[in-house]
Amino acid sequence: NDMSGGGACWTCIALSVDDEVKKPGKSTLCGVAVETAAARLGLDPAEGDVVWAEGEARTTTLARVFPVGATAAEAAMAALDLIARVRQKMSAAKAEKKTTARLSVSISEALRSLAAHGAAVRRREALRGRVIGHAVGMLLAKDTPVEQW
Repeated sequence: NDMSGGGACWTCIALSVDDEVKKPGKSTLCGVAVETAAARLGLDPAEGDVVWAEGEARTTTLARVFPVGATAAEAAMAALDLIARVRQKMSAAKAEKKTTARLSVSISEALRSLAAHGAAVRRREALRGRVIGHAVGMLLAKDTPVEQW
């Protein structure tokens, strides 16, 4: 029974609890204005549809700044790198060396395209069966009358 689920590629969305993600002009990423964050990641927010498509609201939800990885571990490491670069916890020289062309997605795209919804439903149903099975087993082991379930 494969409970790992997942898809062919991964992204890890890194946000601060105080981030504003839906207000154009006020959106933030890790506590930094989202346009500034994109620039710190080596992305040009004014250049075509690299970060936002023309006419698209300049929000964190729609910003294509979250790197995609082949594995969950690769995506998690890329998210940690994103946090360090956005918050400027990494030297400019080191950040320059790490700038490589890679696929980045927005939160919106990740939810629409990368999320393995079918796998999530299968995991939920399998886990529900395990939980219910365990609970019923405990009730039976304690000779709990059905009326008290």
